[in-house]
Amino acid sequence: MRQPGGIFLCFAALWFSAPARATTWYVPSPCPTIQAGIDSASAGDTVEVACGTYYEHGVDMKSGVCLRSETGQPDCVVIDGQLGGSVIECRYIEAADDTARVEGITITGGSLGGIYCDNAFLTISRCLLSRNHAAGNTGGAMHCYHSSPMIIDCTFSHNSVTWEYGAAISCGSTSCPTLQNTIIAFCTGGEPISCSVTSHPTLTCCNMYGNEGGDWVGCIEDQAGASGNFSADPQFCNPPENNYGLGDNSPCLPVNNGCGVLIGAFGESCTDSVVQRIEPLNWSTLKEAYR
Repeated sequence: MRQPGGIFLCFAALWFSAPARATTWYVPSPCPTIQAGIDSASAGDTVEVACGTYYEHGVDMKSGVCLRSETGQPDCVVIDGQLGGSVIECRYIEAADDTARVEGITITGGSLGGIYCDNAFLTISRCLLSRNHAAGNTGGAMHCYHSSPMIIDCTFSHNSVTWEYGAAISCGSTSCPTLQNTIIAFCTGGEPISCSVTSHPTLTCCNMYGNEGGDWVGCIEDQAGASGNFSADPQFCNPPENNYGLGDNSPCLPVNNGCGVLIGAFGESCTDSVVQRIEPLNWSTLKEAYR
């Protein structure tokens, strides 16, 4: 595990590419933290993070920058906010051509949700958002305000809220996120997705299952059974060990669902025939994990 140092610009990375070309900024060297990599990057650049666990919160995304793990898979890089607020923040990226991107990362330990998206274009792909919480008027895993992010091939599981906002995602004023091939499961404290009257999320080939506030309810009720959406146990391998891979009979595998696609951030990866099923976490359980 890594404990990042202070934030500073990573000028050393400029040695490896011409200024006019897109640059890849590497964490933890020469950039000691994820935030240092993002602060150094410009639109079109990539911040590539080596496998490991990084203890940061309030990571502030930048227009046109891609944040990704070195393998592109979420079991490589974990960003743990340690209940210090939102883990990742994306604000005032107002042109679709300048969308920020987060790819192949696990986001956990947020106490104001895992991702806070405010007036911004953001694309999230192949990410796991688990064990995040929100005590205020934000979603347990993600809050959108005047924002319509693209959420593709992701898994949201065991997130929670204190108030009755989205246990996974809350959609504030005029937010219309698009979710594709995504699992939302075992979230507690409210409906899995909540919406303001001007917000309209669109879901395609998504699985909602085991959420305390219901699955296809509220503002997404009319999308149950449409566009390949369904509700069935995803058969995660071993959530207590953060293994959100799928059992060989999972309905989220391409051969077992009507969309013919992999749903969620992980494929079949259980090492034996046993699939662990656990109850959703609550806020007290989440706090206990950080004592």
